Amino acid sequence: MPAVTPFLCVDLDRLRRNVRVAAEFAAAHQVALRPHVKTHKSPEIARLQLAHGASGVTVATIGEAELFARHGCEDVFIASPLWLDERAAARVRELAEKATVAFAVDSAAGAANAGRLLGRTPVEVLVEVDSGQHRTGVRPEEAGEVATTAVRAGLEVRGVFTFPGHSYAPGAVEQAARDEAAALAAARASLEAAGVEVRVVSGGSTPTFQHTDTSVVTELRPGVYVFNDAQQWELGTVPRTGSPCAAGPPWSATAAAAPCWTPGASCSAPTGLPGPPGTAGCRRTPTPASSWSRRTVPWSTWAALRSPASARRSTSCRTTCAPPSTSSTTCGSRRPAGCGRGRWPPAASTAEAVAPTIEPMLKRPLAALATLAAVSLLASCGDDESSPDAGDSPAASASSGSEKATPSAEGASGPTCVYPQDGQPAAKDVELPPNPAAVKGTIEGSMATTIGDIGISLDAKASPCTVNSFVSLAEQGYFDDTTCHRLTTADTGIQVLQCGDPTGTGTGGPGYTIEDEVTPDTTYPAGTLAMAKTPAPDSGGSQFFIVYGDTPLPPEYTVFGSIDEAGLKAVQEAAAEGTTDGGPEGQPKVAVDIESVTIDD
Repeated sequence: MPAVTPFLCVDLDRLRRNVRVAAEFAAAHQVALRPHVKTHKSPEIARLQLAHGASGVTVATIGEAELFARHGCEDVFIASPLWLDERAAARVRELAEKATVAFAVDSAAGAANAGRLLGRTPVEVLVEVDSGQHRTGVRPEEAGEVATTAVRAGLEVRGVFTFPGHSYAPGAVEQAARDEAAALAAARASLEAAGVEVRVVSGGSTPTFQHTDTSVVTELRPGVYVFNDAQQWELGTVPRTGSPCAAGPPWSATAAAAPCWTPGASCSAPTGLPGPPGTAGCRRTPTPASSWSRRTVPWSTWAALRSPASARRSTSCRTTCAPPSTSSTTCGSRRPAGCGRGRWPPAASTAEAVAPTIEPMLKRPLAALATLAAVSLLASCGDDESSPDAGDSPAASASSGSEKATPSAEGASGPTCVYPQDGQPAAKDVELPPNPAAVKGTIEGSMATTIGDIGISLDAKASPCTVNSFVSLAEQGYFDDTTCHRLTTADTGIQVLQCGDPTGTGTGGPGYTIEDEVTPDTTYPAGTLAMAKTPAPDSGGSQFFIVYGDTPLPPEYTVFGSIDEAGLKAVQEAAAEGTTDGGPEGQPKVAVDIESVTIDD
């Protein structure tokens, strides 16, 4: 039996469905939704939750609060009782300058200490009460005393909250929800008896989410629901429709710790782990490696927001765990032939993206869950700190260089570029770009499209290897008769149109990759042309994106030029019509097909 490295597969459609279902539940019951983000630790997923109406985010630590505030989340609640010292208080004060901040207190002494150190800092506190888990929180009837102490110390009290963590015990979900309601009702009464106004009564865990007594609770804080892993299936949060990988209302499992199970002879995986509940007389049936598919799975830290696109590819060390069918999330356990120890799955044992994308969650792999708290996350929940000045031209590129030129003559010496093969067949047969690069300066051209001609200006001074490849592909007709397959709308905060894949699936490429040509100050104003890529560095190919609205992205996507004003307006008008299914990203409703790309002599 070959060595197996555990990793996580996420069904992206189901993730988005779970986010939507939770938002619809909260809206229908007229309660606020403030999801806990410690499970995913991803500003990109938080942005999706906020776009679906979340009132803010819940975090576990000051560090998490700082990270999400830094990435644009404007309302954070630290759901851990804080015993502040001078250093921690200074961090909270600085945090309060960037976002609305609240944190937990669960003792009169902790409240008094926080008030002494924070002074008139505009922060709020919620009194945590114990509803049955017996981990943190005061007895409900003592909540008024803690709140009164906080008020006397100069703190603003927002209300009360609890975490019914004992809902994770088998068969305890409904009782835990009842305990939660009773504890919060008593805590509210305690505060009101003490003369403290209660504006928020906050509860919720993923198991109890849909059992919550919304006549008591005004805010819900589930976290794991975005993934609904095997534990949630076991607890019954996800309907038991025969497999932890199965979808079913109201939730869908997006991740499974082991492959799906089907009837068979044995209930033990090769590692000796038992199968999921209800699988007596069953066996694990990983999808054969020969039928695995490559899927578009863009990651920043380890999760993604876009729909998967599958295309059958030959098995290689770059193949991700993705079954031919999207109806389940079967993670095969055998590595393909030729993938040596330590190389499968790719990218430090992750289900990494193998199709280029400019999704805002792009670079960090899925594995290494233990390191996520320290990882530098790559996209904002709202506005990024850097944006072009209002006076900048819409078609301004982040790259520099104004030398007017054309592709250099044959034999001219340019920068040396490396175009390694990516192990996959090219979407169209093309020759490798010339090396050294046969371009320099600024190169003008145009794209004939179904929405009109789009003038392009390519900056070979800033991105010579990328422009060299683009010009080579254009001159070989690679982009001719292709479609721009993906649009992200303003609802996502990422306003781009993705093109350059002859297959139209988001998985096609020229058979080689391009080194990144970026700088720390690269930005993406409207009109920018930039390369799409996988999470791996130096993984661009032929797919590129047109930025049609100022977009905050990490400086990881090579900017190689810009489009003209007329072209930008045409793309903006097409983008205004949205996607075919009305979602925040997907195939554009107005087809944008590239008929040809012409490079001026």
